[in-house]
Amino acid sequence: MFDGPSMSEAVEGNTMIEIHDSTLEQVDMAGDGLVATLSAFVHRSPGVPGRSRGSVWSQTVRLELQGGSHGGVDSPIWVVDGHVALGGETYDNTIPWPLAHVGPVRIEFEGSEGEHIVLVGQGLKVSLLKDAKYVEEFPGEQAL
Repeated sequence: MFDGPSMSEAVEGNTMIEIHDSTLEQVDMAGDGLVATLSAFVHRSPGVPGRSRGSVWSQTVRLELQGGSHGGVDSPIWVVDGHVALGGETYDNTIPWPLAHVGPVRIEFEGSEGEHIVLVGQGLKVSLLKDAKYVEEFPGEQAL
């Protein structure tokens, strides 16, 4: 039975993590920073992930913020909106991957029940854990 591409095919091409419809599983202090864990949809494409034809995977994402802090998080939280600000660049509802950033970081998540979570730090490293599960093919955006 064919369940979609293999894991080795999952890591080829361009990759983007979708914030919308993810679950913020937990946020833990780790040394002088923090680690946030998301269960998220990951788009992979030879073109522009989330816009061009490609595949969608369910995967655990680890966000490590150096010098990170937060105002308290009761998790898990179903995330309906969010953005990541890295210095002067903002990514709405997406997290590029691979990503290792040194400098100011601000991550905001909006929960389905009105939660507003803010994580700040002075560096961000994003890791995809090796538990990718194939979800579906993404046909790409349709021309209007």
